[in-house]
Amino acid sequence: MEKALQIREWLLDKKGLDIVIMVPEHDILVDKFMIVTAGSVNQIAALAEHLKEKCRGQYFRMDGEPESEWVVADLSNILVHIFSERMRRIYNLEELGKEIE
Repeated sequence: MEKALQIREWLLDKKGLDIVIMVPEHDILVDKFMIVTAGSVNQIAALAEHLKEKCRGQYFRMDGEPESEWVVADLSNILVHIFSERMRRIYNLEELGKEIE
């Protein structure tokens, strides 16, 4: 949980909104996933880049483009989904797990 709380702080550094930490309801190769809303495409890019910088030297993979309004960062045992408000509503990933924080 400590790593997820640290990631939440990093997301708050760049003004991430409505951050939730979740445990998957189904067995999906990660311990936790996080969802954060960004106010613009530029903020999606800033949040993703900030995570990348903070994870320097650690496992980090990213998929998606800010212009698609959804980027996912893989931090080994935690996935961080960075969405625009619109895409977060469309995909509604909160249904896939249980909020723990």
